Amino acid sequence: MKLFFILCVWLFFCSCNKRSDGGDVSAKNNSAGSSLFRAAVSDNFSLDKKIQGRLHKQKDTVLGRLYLESLVNKRVSVSVDEVSNYYNKTKNQHKRTSREFLLMRFTTTNKDTAVYIRRELLKNSGEQQNEKRLGQLIDHFFPNRELIKEEDLFDFIKKQFLTRKGKPAIIGPVSSGEVFSVFYLLKTYEKGTTKELVHIQDEIRSKIYSTKAHTVRSALVDSLAVLYGRGSK
Repeated sequence: MKLFFILCVWLFFCSCNKRSDGGDVSAKNNSAGSSLFRAAVSDNFSLDKKIQGRLHKQKDTVLGRLYLESLVNKRVSVSVDEVSNYYNKTKNQHKRTSREFLLMRFTTTNKDTAVYIRRELLKNSGEQQNEKRLGQLIDHFFPNRELIKEEDLFDFIKKQFLTRKGKPAIIGPVSSGEVFSVFYLLKTYEKGTTKELVHIQDEIRSKIYSTKAHTVRSALVDSLAVLYGRGSK
């Protein structure tokens, strides 16, 4: 029985730790919720009859929401063509508000490895570019491909990128705690240029999905209310 109420409390905090747009709140708030949960269980707070009643209602609400979203997910899909068509129709709306840098970030916990990555990248720069060598490096170290706004970069990294005037640039190793990073600049995009589909396709897919899901969700709520009644037990 106690385990049941622990689950209810856990469901309660899970539901509270979501934004209205579906994203998780900060790790700080999640940590606070976890601490409060443990404190409540330790103090036998969940055994209070009034609290038990509220937990039952909360469990019903969360279970209903999870069920609804599972139905929505089964009914809503977004095709590649839909994303492409949306992009083409709204292309002029997708302008960069600041300079952006497309780069690969190689990370490792070993400084010697980071130095080796930098050395190999330097060998592959300028007139000595070799796609096979770069491909082997990527296959071995699995770098993250990132598009970063100018304001989100450290000044010393941004300055080195800008001095290259859009040409490939290698920066690092840059240490952050026990992690060493090597940055390989692929391309610089200036403010006001149009964002390519590949860089915003996830954002577009999310918008289309959200619009479709809203319509489907409303229809499902109405149909389920007819079948099972609003507010019925």
